[in-house]
Amino acid sequence: FLGSEKYPIENEYKNFLSKNGGGSNAGTGMEQTTYKFNVNSNAFSRALDIFSQFFKQPLFDSNAIKREIMAVDAEDSKNRIIDSRRVLQVLKHQMDPLKTTYSKFSTGNIKTLAYGDVENYGDVLAQSIREFHRKYYRPQSMALSLVGPQTIDELKSLAVEMFSDIRGEVPSFNETLYTTSNNDRSTIESSSESHSVFKQSVLNSVIRIKPVKDIREMRIMWQLPSIKKKYNSNPTQLLSYILGHKGEGSIFAFLQDKGWATATSAGTRTVFSDDFSLFEFSVGLTVEGLLHWDKILAVVYKHLGNISAADDSVLLKLWDELRVVRALAFQYLEKSNAYETAPAIASQMLDYPLEEVLSAGYLLENIDVNELREYISNMRIDRNVVFLSSQSFDWLPTDNTEYVNQLLDDLIQKPVEVSPIIAYSFESISEHQHPSISSPINNDLTDTVVSKTEPYYGVPYSLEKLDEATFLKYLE
Repeated sequence: FLGSEKYPIENEYKNFLSKNGGGSNAGTGMEQTTYKFNVNSNAFSRALDIFSQFFKQPLFDSNAIKREIMAVDAEDSKNRIIDSRRVLQVLKHQMDPLKTTYSKFSTGNIKTLAYGDVENYGDVLAQSIREFHRKYYRPQSMALSLVGPQTIDELKSLAVEMFSDIRGEVPSFNETLYTTSNNDRSTIESSSESHSVFKQSVLNSVIRIKPVKDIREMRIMWQLPSIKKKYNSNPTQLLSYILGHKGEGSIFAFLQDKGWATATSAGTRTVFSDDFSLFEFSVGLTVEGLLHWDKILAVVYKHLGNISAADDSVLLKLWDELRVVRALAFQYLEKSNAYETAPAIASQMLDYPLEEVLSAGYLLENIDVNELREYISNMRIDRNVVFLSSQSFDWLPTDNTEYVNQLLDDLIQKPVEVSPIIAYSFESISEHQHPSISSPINNDLTDTVVSKTEPYYGVPYSLEKLDEATFLKYLE
């Protein structure tokens, strides 16, 4: 927020909040961008007026944007040593950009935003941002949540006064932003078989990454149908509940007894995607566990087979148990402050019916156990991608920043027909292959080792195909 026509001073927003006991923040995820602030209640009206102007008449001053690019670049440099972000970027590199926007770079830096030249391309980016704001910052795509000691009528009056003149058709207060598409792609048929977001060369593979921190971790991922519209009868919630169980007979108990694992977790990524979801089972590995990652993979698949083969009565009983647990969690939710509550509600408004904004995911309905089995049927060895992280993979090269810089420099030489924010793409550039790696991998379960480099952070990784026939012997 760098000034508006009504409040042109660049730092007026932050200065006003600071002087009145408040602060602000913003963040962009895979599906949404969220802006939030808090302030003393007696300054709320003025703060809201300043805030609202950014959605109506922002200045997008080129000089301010140039400075902001440098701030984004500094944050990107900091992110490059965070292991979770490094894994995310490698994961994105496995996605087919023609089938999903999930493959896009998560953040940005001086080269992706301004071709490495802020002075010459800052003005171009400013124009791109103005066009982006005009195209996407429409009331039909927005949700607003106000939380304060004022009455509901007073808050509603503030919302109407400050935001009703945003250009475009403003939804009425009784209109839900959540809609059920006539072309609902969340069915089983739109799953991995016909709409794989992974590149075909990646499926049924093991990817090894050397982390920055001394951690050992295994992640197994499968593409499943979208669960966005199934928030109160989501089969993956039951799957997470069972796979994440820590008691007797669980995967964790077995692996812990073997001395192979320190932790396990299971859950769904990309919850709000319209096209697909990713289900992940992760294991914190011991040194011994890393040596037996293939046996751990077999244990997970045996467990999935047991779940699929269970009687309906057993699965329904577990679902009822989960329903009670979630209902109790909703009943005794810890009270959060306004700064946390407002953005959470606004985010929920974009994805759920208005009457279920607070309870979605907590007050569960009946489940179709056959649908659960359909989901499990998509979780096959020929459709999974396994990630292994360990500093013992010291045969992997260090981050190849020279390669990343060369990729970006090559793009900079191309004629600019549209702005950088739209034109940037690595898909026309061939993937870098390290000339040769002396890999100590010697496992009957894997085939040819290929070395690759993630193109934004320069994270090197190896990719090997799983030998499905050998793996199946483990299940016997």
